[in-house]
Amino acid sequence: MLLKTLFCGKKEKIVVMPAVKAIRNLQQELVADQNLPDDQHRKVTQLKDLLEHMFSLDPTKRISLNQALCHPFIQEKKSGNELN
Repeated sequence: MLLKTLFCGKKEKIVVMPAVKAIRNLQQELVADQNLPDDQHRKVTQLKDLLEHMFSLDPTKRISLNQALCHPFIQEKKSGNELN
């Protein structure tokens, strides 16, 4: 269950939202029918994790900007395409 606070004018209104279940498999959509090497598969898994944390409905579980910048998907350099 998720509590959401809305501000309507000067009054605060708290709305209870039921838990939302994922209906799509993000990793399956990102990979599709591709046979990826292990390093690319790891990057897709990292991207999925980052996106799930960024788009979390619960603000207490949502990743902060600093946490996102420190996420392995952002921090890990891709071999052959490294930034110096």
